[in-house]
Amino acid sequence: MTANANSPISNAMTSRQHAVLRALSQARGFTSAQSLHVEIRSSGERIGLATVYRALHTFVASEIAHTMHDADGTQLFSIAPANGLGYHLICRECRRHVPVSVGFVEDWAVHVASAHGYTDMELVIEVSGQCHTCAASTPRQQRSSSC
Repeated sequence: MTANANSPISNAMTSRQHAVLRALSQARGFTSAQSLHVEIRSSGERIGLATVYRALHTFVASEIAHTMHDADGTQLFSIAPANGLGYHLICRECRRHVPVSVGFVEDWAVHVASAHGYTDMELVIEVSGQCHTCAASTPRQQRSSSC
């Protein structure tokens, strides 16, 4: 679901929520609430960081935005794609994201949940790594990690 000028969510939004949505729409890929806060404040809008977080969480609940966590645990946000693909491959370095379809995983999760008597199932999948551009610019010895 996206918020266009005539959607119910758009009509009910405050001016500060519109500012957050505008900044999120202009962001490249996933971005943090802190980065959006700085961007909005630099445009002259008076807004608190807590207001930015509240707006972002409202957008996620309304399926206007998606969220994920980076390697450091920072929560990141992005506009939900119009094509309905809600899962992404995310680069840990540059935050580039590629929407992917995981219908088979969703089907499996629903089957497993229902087999155990669970309802109202929620599926959370985060897949991250290095995109080809970042991997090519990272020396090989830095890419290999040991446990």
